[in-house]
Amino acid sequence: AAADSGAQAVKFQYRNLYNAYSDTHREIGDEILLNEINKTYLSPSQIMQLVDYAHELNLQVGISFFDVSDIEDFGSAIDRFDFFKIPSVELLNEQLIDALMLYGKHLYISLGAHHELEVDAALSRLPKEGWTPLHCISNYPLSILNSQLGYISYLKEKWNRAIGYSSHDDNWEV
Repeated sequence: AAADSGAQAVKFQYRNLYNAYSDTHREIGDEILLNEINKTYLSPSQIMQLVDYAHELNLQVGISFFDVSDIEDFGSAIDRFDFFKIPSVELLNEQLIDALMLYGKHLYISLGAHHELEVDAALSRLPKEGWTPLHCISNYPLSILNSQLGYISYLKEKWNRAIGYSSHDDNWEV
């Protein structure tokens, strides 16, 4: 459906279930979400089958990680991804960002959930090329009245680079 609609890329999101949701690594709300997470979980091998299928459809494929150790679950298959994305919550995770930058693939970095000083510190340490910041409001779903799309122009002028948008919208108008 993504290819038929004219999309250029698809992105997966991966967390190692054992590491992220073990009894010793619980976060508030995990007990509510864990049943849904288990129903929708895709293993690295399942994701790689979908990567191959997406490539057959001429789609680029990316993936988001939340922990640097989860990259290892993909072994050498990690090279088959076309790009990576840093989730908003991991903007300050220098270890994860640095590890993904080493692969030489484009890195999209979501800026939601952080104030401007944190964003400035996180982005100013990066090389000039190889990444794109993404404006993001970390509400699920995002109200059409709260998208703050004008902030994209501000970021574009401030950073003198292209700025993308990481959407949590359920309104096509945004």
